[in-house]
Amino acid sequence: MKAVLAANEIEFPFTHNLRALRELSAKSGIDVPSVLNDMDALTPWALAERYGAEEPLALDRGQALEWAQAALAWARTQIAP
Repeated sequence: MKAVLAANEIEFPFTHNLRALRELSAKSGIDVPSVLNDMDALTPWALAERYGAEEPLALDRGQALEWAQAALAWARTQIAP
């Protein structure tokens, strides 16, 4: 999401909060696919990994992979090569 925002010259906060980034994208007129609506469930994992915060209790790795693949595919369509 940050790459798409940057490619559109939209300033974004220094954050790992996926909901905030998705909302900023939508407010900026960037069409974010609905398949990414729930990926903010990954935000606690980003914080745990990056800052050593306590890990959340469960992670559906299959769902996380689907979100990651969908986000990457979407970003590729948004950023000109």
